[in-house]
Amino acid sequence: MAGHLFLVVLLFDTFQSIKAQGPPLPRLTVSPAFIRESDSVQLSCETSPSVSVSQCYLFTEKRDFKPSCRQTLTGTELLSWSDQRSPAVVNVRCFYYAIGSFSPSSDSDPGSVTVQVPPQLTVSPEVIRDTDTVQLRCHTSQSTSVSQCYFYIEERQHLQQTTSCQQSLTGTKLLEWAGQGPTTKVNMRCIYNAVEMSIYSPYSDPVSVTLLDVPQPKLTVSSKVIRERDSVQLSCQTPPSVSVSRCYFYTEGRDPKPSPCTRSLTGAELLSWAGERLSAEIKLRCHYTVETHYPSTHSHPAPITILGKIVLFL
Repeated sequence: MAGHLFLVVLLFDTFQSIKAQGPPLPRLTVSPAFIRESDSVQLSCETSPSVSVSQCYLFTEKRDFKPSCRQTLTGTELLSWSDQRSPAVVNVRCFYYAIGSFSPSSDSDPGSVTVQVPPQLTVSPEVIRDTDTVQLRCHTSQSTSVSQCYFYIEERQHLQQTTSCQQSLTGTKLLEWAGQGPTTKVNMRCIYNAVEMSIYSPYSDPVSVTLLDVPQPKLTVSSKVIRERDSVQLSCQTPPSVSVSRCYFYTEGRDPKPSPCTRSLTGAELLSWAGERLSAEIKLRCHYTVETHYPSTHSHPAPITILGKIVLFL
């Protein structure tokens, strides 16, 4: 009995000695560790410099082997190879054969590559004043269960967290986030956190929200009382700092008419604008658009009284 026990111990020691003398364990590296489906990842089975390698094999948990020490794959190819779909964590291992050896090395520890679909950010409208509101929405894949979405401004760390992946913000709040001047273009992005994973998605492509400082114009008229044959000078006065593309004059209940910011009209023309035939008080307003075709607020009304023809009875 003692002889049998001695033989078992001897065989175990011999096996451990052979294992210790086997090829060194390889190391599977991935770069980068987080990719989109359209991005590429570099997989590398790294071995000891003292080992002359004849062949490496990369494989996933499906045990689908690729005979290579280095491989570049897109996220789509990686998902297909591992029979997974985004978002997913793909674990890749490797082993190798040393030259002159018929036994493979042990498997490496797994190298993980996270493949995720980036969200798409939409904003509506894309041009606002500081008092207006913009709607932000972070769109994700229908197959992705999202726990949180985050909105942020490029090059700054201000994050807005929401579980609905939708957010309404005023221009004032955006300017507060951006810390910039009154007229500026703010580049927004969003990311999300998938329920089944504890990491963030890639960033969405940037979407711009333009915040405009579009002050209210002032409408002036050269005369407040005229006859039909008389002319009146209209001026839609805008701040010199604003680049105006066009002005619009209009009466209440009538469509705005594009015009130079200063123009002259007769009383008869004003009556025609307002759809009046007899003497009347017409309340004019104006607004202007900037280069982005975004309109200003309306001016305060400027009333003009137009007197009809005087008829003398003898």
